[in-house]
Amino acid sequence: MPDPEGQGFDERFERSFATLFDVAMRPAMRILRSVDEAEDIAAEVLARVYVDRERLTDAPWLEAWTVRVATNLAIDRVRRRARRLPHVHANDDGELEVRLDLASAVARLPRRQRQAVSLRYFGDLSEQDVAALMDVSVGSVKRHVHRGLAQIRKDLGDAWLSGPDEALGW
Repeated sequence: MPDPEGQGFDERFERSFATLFDVAMRPAMRILRSVDEAEDIAAEVLARVYVDRERLTDAPWLEAWTVRVATNLAIDRVRRRARRLPHVHANDDGELEVRLDLASAVARLPRRQRQAVSLRYFGDLSEQDVAALMDVSVGSVKRHVHRGLAQIRKDLGDAWLSGPDEALGW
């Protein structure tokens, strides 16, 4: 398809690189809380944009696609990080055990509940932002978070005296 402005995708991509990079950085930073890791994610997203340039050339939803891919990659990185054994220091009041139990309980949630709880609390995103990223209504986010937190409380039993917000400093 000919370009009406006489520019190829490579030229438009080069011109919009900084903007797309910032678009990819925002959700990655909110989820990962590390500039280096967020930059890695943003670079990966832009590499994917470039590789899939024929499909994305005239896409009016390119920025939304960029946010979605950056979010998914950042969540995947958090999941991979959670699978590794952490280097941890326990304090006398057992706070470490509570955090590890909570992380295990979140990992056992159904996918949508896990995504909503993770984006809402680990990503520190508003319900509106989570809804936009998950492509669901705010009501659905509230329902997934409510059910997820209820399941976490159920999984952790009577020993769970404080809510997840307090255990992780949310």
